[in-house]
Amino acid sequence: MNVEDVLASLHRLGEEKKAAILGNDVYKLEEILSQEQSLAPTLSSLLVEITDEEVKQELKEQVVQLRALNDTNMGLLKQSLQFVTMSLALLNPQPQRITYSRPHLEERQHVFAQHFNSQI
Repeated sequence: MNVEDVLASLHRLGEEKKAAILGNDVYKLEEILSQEQSLAPTLSSLLVEITDEEVKQELKEQVVQLRALNDTNMGLLKQSLQFVTMSLALLNPQPQRITYSRPHLEERQHVFAQHFNSQI
């Protein structure tokens, strides 16, 4: 397997990952991540062997495209996580105190409790 094949595979996996995120397919996402992790050491070992500067420049451009795709996927995952968090908050709201409390007194009691030594 050469560097171009590995980068093409990573790009294809990135597109599949995007589709899995948008389709909410967690199992497919896990599968894609394991495939990406298996390709990373291969890519690293192949990049060390390249000496041609023109090829290195082309590879750098492909890496920039992969990073942009990964950034897009990361943004999609963050939005998905925010949506899930918001949905859970709506389904399980935290009850608010109905009675009046004095927050500044609660802070004083906490500070007093830290400095009070019951051993004499």
